[in-house]
Amino acid sequence: MGAIGEEELMKWENMQGLARGHEEKILVLVRLRPLSEKESARNEVADWECINETTILYRNSLQERSGLPTAYTFDGVFGGDCSTKHVYEEGTKEIALSVVSGINSTIFAYGQTSSGKTYTMNGITEYTVADIYDYIQRHEERAFVLKFSAIEIYNEVVRDLLGRDDTQLRLLDDPEKGTIVEKLAEETLRDWSHLRELLSICEAQRQIGETSLNETSSRSHQILRLTIESSAREFLGKDKSTTLSASVNFVDLAGSERASQALSVGQRLKEGCHINRSLLTLGTVIRKLSKGRHGHVNYRDSKLTRILQPSLGGNARTAIICTLSPARSHVEQSRNTLLFATCAKEVTTNAQVNIVMSDKALVKHLQKEVARLETELRTPGPACDYAALLRKKDLQIEKLEKELRELTKQRDLAQSRVEDLLRGVRNDHSSGQWDELSHNAKFQEKNTWEDESSVSEASCGTDRHCLDVAVKKKKFNDATQSSNKNNRRLSEDEGDHSLFGGTSSSLSDSRNFGRSDRCRGKEEFVLETGESSDDICKEVRCIEHEERAFVLKFSAIEIYNEVVRDLLGRDDTQLRLLDDPEKGTIVEKLAEETLRDWSHLRELLSICEAQRQIGETSLNETSSRSHQILRLTIESSAREFLGKDKSTTLSASVNFVDLAGSERASQALSVGQRLKEGCHINRSLLTLGTNFVDLAGSERASQALSVGQRLKEGCHINRSLLTLGTVIRKLRLTRYSFLYSLKLQLAA
Repeated sequence: MGAIGEEELMKWENMQGLARGHEEKILVLVRLRPLSEKESARNEVADWECINETTILYRNSLQERSGLPTAYTFDGVFGGDCSTKHVYEEGTKEIALSVVSGINSTIFAYGQTSSGKTYTMNGITEYTVADIYDYIQRHEERAFVLKFSAIEIYNEVVRDLLGRDDTQLRLLDDPEKGTIVEKLAEETLRDWSHLRELLSICEAQRQIGETSLNETSSRSHQILRLTIESSAREFLGKDKSTTLSASVNFVDLAGSERASQALSVGQRLKEGCHINRSLLTLGTVIRKLSKGRHGHVNYRDSKLTRILQPSLGGNARTAIICTLSPARSHVEQSRNTLLFATCAKEVTTNAQVNIVMSDKALVKHLQKEVARLETELRTPGPACDYAALLRKKDLQIEKLEKELRELTKQRDLAQSRVEDLLRGVRNDHSSGQWDELSHNAKFQEKNTWEDESSVSEASCGTDRHCLDVAVKKKKFNDATQSSNKNNRRLSEDEGDHSLFGGTSSSLSDSRNFGRSDRCRGKEEFVLETGESSDDICKEVRCIEHEERAFVLKFSAIEIYNEVVRDLLGRDDTQLRLLDDPEKGTIVEKLAEETLRDWSHLRELLSICEAQRQIGETSLNETSSRSHQILRLTIESSAREFLGKDKSTTLSASVNFVDLAGSERASQALSVGQRLKEGCHINRSLLTLGTNFVDLAGSERASQALSVGQRLKEGCHINRSLLTLGTVIRKLRLTRYSFLYSLKLQLAA
């Protein structure tokens, strides 16, 4: 291998920042192919259109399901008139050529069957290798070694495309390199023609089959790996050697397909099942990585994801080309591909420059690092500085803890004041009769004293909002007390007047006057403060509403062919229904997500939309083939009692049920799987309707019992009609048997 001396070693040490790598998002491109000859012959309509260089739009005059986006934006979008050369130059060239700089790179092709993945990857591979050899010719100062290997994953079996037999290869875990393929052949390339020869061998060895959608459908995943090692020629043969080593992977995935569209049976059906299962695992891994590196990511559920683990959020720059068919008959598969692409563009990778050092160069670098650390240890006085810094931090912590305790006390005091104000305002609104004014006056005098104390305490640093409410409440009490004093003096004067010949009407007038005067007190309060008591009530209610803590949980299931399935689960495991003595019927092992915000719920709803069973019938191109039940559970409790023993929580759920539609097989033209789904849907809807009829019929029967004679007559009529129908049916059978025997006699 090539080597580098001290000069280049120093240069490498200056590149350590680049060697540590940097994070970047996966590059996601979308390529929309034109309509094929078969699709044009069937008069298919193109529903997808590239409106600019980054956005693809769904155009369809038919009504679409709500909640599905019509426009999708990615790093690059290429229409049917764009060549593969243009896709390479504008999209993947930069990432693919990172391999000559010592950075790993991977190019994916993902999409449904017959969407143009293999055609695209063949062109991308050819253009990349041509540019790599052109780069080698322009940099003669460096020595390059190119190695090539190729594998395919067919029915979850790894096979060497350059091997002479079909021996199954095992996957091993290497502590340095990660997952490797045991006994994989690796050819050292001589020139560009040698690589072309190996590519033709791989194309001949790969599993190809014919389906109704594609005459040359790829039945396996193909991974071509080109490894490039480079070093400076001037240091070749010396002891201190350092080499740049990186690989570029060209991944041509098999296309996802539906057995009903591809008309797959036998071996083709088995291949399709393995392809869809591995692609489902890949989609699950991408979806989890798009949410962040939290929790377990199930790379080992599929050999495809296990081999490509470094490319999915690891040490590599990655580009994914999602290919689409514009035909209306493939709209659901196209949406699923775009959903995968939307998740993939949120995945982050951390590509690094891969430098392989010789033993002597590594020892020298480590010796310099040890010398630097020893120099730092000999520097006097670091321990004293650390001790002083620790003491300073401890003092800051104590100060912050003291401030926290004071703020907690002030918060508790402010909450108690707000509760008192709330009770006072409610009592003011409930008191509306004149004979209670004296009692309210005493209560308000006491409340006024409490409000004055609350104002003084609030001025010491409590909440500004509580202070405003307390001042407004105090002004309102003062105005009300002045009106109460006037009412008492007025009642005394009019009482004397009634003793000296006054009538009872004067007392009634005084009461009415008292009410109007009390209302005038409120008006004076409004004029004085600029706000009414209703506004204060609204502010206090807002404070009371914010004192509750809410927790929202979300779950979703679908009932498909009488099988209950979790729409948020990782697999299609059938869930059981259990009877709980308190909760009633519950779903066993049902996943329940705690919501963070509104965007989190939208994300879960999009997952449910993608997971739900959808099919095409003659009546509806996107017919729901299952019943969907979305449940949102809301739990709320007072914040002041959180974490305490005496806590009470309000818990309730709201269900959103989207039932599959009933259909007639003669109208929907259902056959095979669609007919089976329709039978299950109609049976469940019939049971639901029967339950509603029974619930409504119980009330009708109770009403009919009140006319007992009519019910008895109805029973006799129904019995007689049933007997008449039985007699007619027997007569028909007798007639048919007679005609059949007569026909046999005539034939004899």
